[in-house]
Amino acid sequence: MQIGIIDPHCRLIVFHLFGGFFQAFPFGNEGKLQKAFSVRSKDFKILDIKFLYGYPKATIAVLYKDYEDARHVKTYEVALKKKKFVEGPWTQHNFDNGAFLLIHVPRPLCGLLIIGEETIVYCSAKAFKEVPIRPSFTKAYGRMDADSFRYLICDRAGLLHLLVITHKKKKVTGLEIELLGETSIASTISSLDNGNVFIGSSYGDSQLIKLNPQPDAKGSFVEVLDTYVNLGPITDFCVASVELQGIKGMWSLRSSTDNPFDTFLVVSFISETRTLAINLENELEETEIDGLNSQVQTLFCHDAVYDQLVQVTPSSVRLVSSISRELRDEWNAPSGYSINVATANATQILVATGAGHLTYLEIKDGKLTEVKHAQLEYEISCLDINPIGENSNSSQLAAVGMWTDISVRIFSLPHLMLITKQQLEGDVISRSVLLCSFEGISYVLCALGSGHLLTFLLNDNGELTNHKEFSLGTQPITLRTFSSKNATQVFATSNWPTVIYSSNKKLLYNSVNLNEVNYVCPFNPAAFPNSLAIAKQGELTIGTIDVIRKLHIRTIPLNEQAQRICHQDQSRTFAICSLKNQSSADESVMHLIHLLDDQTFDFISNYPLNTFEYGYSITSCSFSDDSNVCYCVGTAYALPEENKPTKGRILVFFVEDGELQLIAEKETKGTVFSLNAFHGKLLASFNKRIQLYKWTPGEDGTWELQSECGHDGLVLAHNVQTRGDFIFVCSLKQLHSLLIYEEGAIEQQVLILHDNNLSAVEILDDDLFLAAQSNFNLFISRMDGGVTEVSRN
Repeated sequence: MQIGIIDPHCRLIVFHLFGGFFQAFPFGNEGKLQKAFSVRSKDFKILDIKFLYGYPKATIAVLYKDYEDARHVKTYEVALKKKKFVEGPWTQHNFDNGAFLLIHVPRPLCGLLIIGEETIVYCSAKAFKEVPIRPSFTKAYGRMDADSFRYLICDRAGLLHLLVITHKKKKVTGLEIELLGETSIASTISSLDNGNVFIGSSYGDSQLIKLNPQPDAKGSFVEVLDTYVNLGPITDFCVASVELQGIKGMWSLRSSTDNPFDTFLVVSFISETRTLAINLENELEETEIDGLNSQVQTLFCHDAVYDQLVQVTPSSVRLVSSISRELRDEWNAPSGYSINVATANATQILVATGAGHLTYLEIKDGKLTEVKHAQLEYEISCLDINPIGENSNSSQLAAVGMWTDISVRIFSLPHLMLITKQQLEGDVISRSVLLCSFEGISYVLCALGSGHLLTFLLNDNGELTNHKEFSLGTQPITLRTFSSKNATQVFATSNWPTVIYSSNKKLLYNSVNLNEVNYVCPFNPAAFPNSLAIAKQGELTIGTIDVIRKLHIRTIPLNEQAQRICHQDQSRTFAICSLKNQSSADESVMHLIHLLDDQTFDFISNYPLNTFEYGYSITSCSFSDDSNVCYCVGTAYALPEENKPTKGRILVFFVEDGELQLIAEKETKGTVFSLNAFHGKLLASFNKRIQLYKWTPGEDGTWELQSECGHDGLVLAHNVQTRGDFIFVCSLKQLHSLLIYEEGAIEQQVLILHDNNLSAVEILDDDLFLAAQSNFNLFISRMDGGVTEVSRN
C-alpha cells in the first residue's frame, strides 16, 4: 500500500512505497526539499503510517500485520543525519484483527487512535483506552473542530458516529462513541461551521448535512441539506434497451398540429416500419397508425399542417390524418422509378426518384400537389429543406448533395432554380446535408461518408462562403437538428457522436459520452420532454443532452447499498441484491433481493435472505427443456465465527404476477462468486471449484438443480466468463485458467500465468480478452493459440 505523510512540524515528507520500503524527503532551512533517502523496515505488511505529535524529533507510528495476521503498532524516530529509522518511544502489540487505520491526536493529548472492525483504541506511551463498536469497516473520518477532541467516523454501511476522547487536562480518561445517523458512504469528512458537515463520497452521492442538537422522530441527528450527484463507483451494471435490430431511421410525430408534445416515434427498418407511442402510464409501447404503410421501409416522416402526417416510402408519399389516423392522399412515384432520397417540412416535400429526377410537392388540406420537376445530370445523394427563415413551416431554399461530381447545390423553391453549386474537395460523397440557423446566422452543413464535416456560411443570395472542414469520426455522418435551452443544436451521428452548437456566433463541437450512434431524432413527449431518441446497433435509447452535452443520469433512490443488478427482458424487471441497515437502534443489517419494474423503477417485490447471508452474484437465464426464464442468485454466509464463508446457496426464482417466487435452492461449499448461463445450464464458481448444474424435474413435479460436472484445483475462482464451449476463470495469485466443456466434462486447456492480479475479464472474441487489473488498469490480452500449457501476456 502506497502512503504519503507530512510531518506536522514540516521537517520532512515520508512515503511508504511497497513491502516495507520507505523514502524520506527532508526539508532544508529555506523550505526546499533536500535529497531523498531510502529506509527498509522489517515490518511485514504495513497497513498505515502517521506522524506523531509531541516529540522533539520527527516520529512516525507504523500499523502493520505479521505473518499470523496479528496487528501491531511500532514507533520510529527519523534520524535525519544518519538517514535511518531508530526505535521509537513505544510499541503496542495485538490490536483488533481488523485494525487498519491510524488517526494521530494533536497536542496536548498526543498519541494515536487505532480504528479496528470491532474496537477503537487510544494509545500513547502513557495510556491505553478501548471502546467496543458494532462490527464495521470505517471508510473515513474527520475532526469536528480544532478546539476539541471529537471525531466523526463513517463506516461502509454509511452510519455516521461521533467519537469523543474524554480527558482531564492532558490525561486521557476514556473513549465514548455515539451513532448520529445515516449518510452516504463517506470517502472524506469535512466539518464546516454551525454543525454543517460535508460528506464527500466516491461510493454514492456527496452530501451537505447538518448535525442537529436533538434527534428527529427516527432517532437521527443527521439532516441532509443538499446532495451532489455521483455515478461512481459502479459496483455492478447491466444493459437494458429496447431491442430493435437494423434501425434505418427515426422520426417523432405529434397527435395534432397544436399539441406541443410528441406522441409517436416512427422507427424504420429494412423491410418494415413500427410505430411506438406513449401510453397513459407514460411508457413507450408499439401501436398502429392505419394510414402509415408499416409493411415497407420508411424513408422520411414529418408532421404537416392541418393536423396531418407525411410518410415517404420507396413507392409513394402518403398524407395521413393525425386525428383519425387514416390515409387522406397519396402521390406515387412515376412508373419504373422509386424514391431513394426524401425530405420534408410542415408544408413541403422534396423527393429524388433516381437518374437525377427531383420532384417538389406541396401539402394542402387533404391533398398532395406536385408543383415542380427537375432533371439533374447526376444521381442525388442527400436532400434538405429545413426552414431557416422567418416562416417555420416552409423553406425558400433546398440543399442537394450530388454523386459523381461530388458537389452540394442550392436551389430556390418552388421553382427548383439553381442558385449556387459548391464543389467538394476529395472523392468522398456527401451523405447528409442540412440547412440550419445558429444565433441568426444561416449555415449549410455537409457530412461526408469519410466522417468529415464541411460547414459553409449561407448568405442572403444563397451563396456558400467561409468553407471549413472538421473530422468527427471515421464513419458516415448523419445530421439532425434538435432544440436545447430554446436554442438550435445539431446532433452528428457517427462512431464519435458530436453535438454542434453556437456560442458568441462561433460554431463549437462537443463529443457525447456514447459509442457509435446510427440514427437520432428529437423526441419531446410530455413524460420526458426535450429528449432524444438514439439508435445504436440493436438498441433504442431515450435520453437528453445537458449543458455540457452529456447524457443525463437519472437517479433512483434505493436508500440501500446495491451490490449486484440484473435485467430480465421477458418480465421487464430488474433484480437487485442489496443490503439495508434495519434501523438506527439495531446494529444488524439485512440483505435482500429486490424486484423493480424496468419502466417506472418502482419496487414491486423483495425477498429477504437469511441472517448473515448476503447476495454475491446474480444472472438471468433459461434452462433446457423449460420455457421459463428465471433469476439465479448466488449467496454466501458471513458467519461471525468464521474468517471466510464456508457455505452459500444458489437460489432460483421465477417472476410470477410481479412477485419473486423461490422455485429451487442448492447449497454450496463456499461463496458463489459467479453465475453464468451456459448451454441451457447454470455454471457456478465457488472457492476453488467450477460447477455445472442442469435443471431436472423432481418426482413431485418440481424442478431442481443437479450437478453434472465440475473442475477443481483453481485458486479462488472469483470471476468467470464464457464463449462457446470455453470458460475463462479469473483467479487470485496471478494464475488463471482457460477451460473447455466437451462430452459432459470440464477440462483445463490452458493455464495462464499473468503478471497482473485480475479483478474481472470479458472475452471479446476467440483471441482477445479485455481485463481489469486490481490496481485500476484496463488492458487487452491476446491468447497465443500455439501455447497449450502456459501463456504469458
